Amino acid sequence: MNTNFIFKELHIDLIEEISAEIADFKSTIVSVPGQFRIIQTESTLKALPTLNNWFKENELIVNQIAYISCAANQIQEVHLDSGNNELALNFPVLNCENVATDFFEYKEQNLTLKYTKGTNLPYLYYDITGMNIIASLNLKKPTILNIKMPHRVSNPTDLERISISFRFINDPWKLV
Repeated sequence: MNTNFIFKELHIDLIEEISAEIADFKSTIVSVPGQFRIIQTESTLKALPTLNNWFKENELIVNQIAYISCAANQIQEVHLDSGNNELALNFPVLNCENVATDFFEYKEQNLTLKYTKGTNLPYLYYDITGMNIIASLNLKKPTILNIKMPHRVSNPTDLERISISFRFINDPWKLV
């Protein structure tokens, strides 16, 4: 596990077109506040053709797509994402500008396997007793995140925050 890399915002030339496609796509999804869920890859990529072309140009093969909602006034438990991927590429969808993703220092310790509410997807709960925040970001641009670093989303606003997260067959370290 690479604990030296935390996150990097990306510059994508066609981000305005991609953002418009994501906004259109969002209107087709029924959002459940506070829910992390895996959505269908093929139909999602069809709905996001500009982004799908960018993935192809960068030789990125999408393995999984997550639709992430953080309810109003919600602070997630600190966690590490489960699965084999170390990296995710996240895009803002709605109300991300005033919501923080905090990253915590990683120390070997007991991790507790838990499951998301409603969708029963596994994640690793991380006890932050005595741990410090080492980085924080507001998801305003496409951002590569190290999802094996302890992190949480803190939404102090009265609005649901939505993002979309892409995982790939091979982690996109070349973009870091």
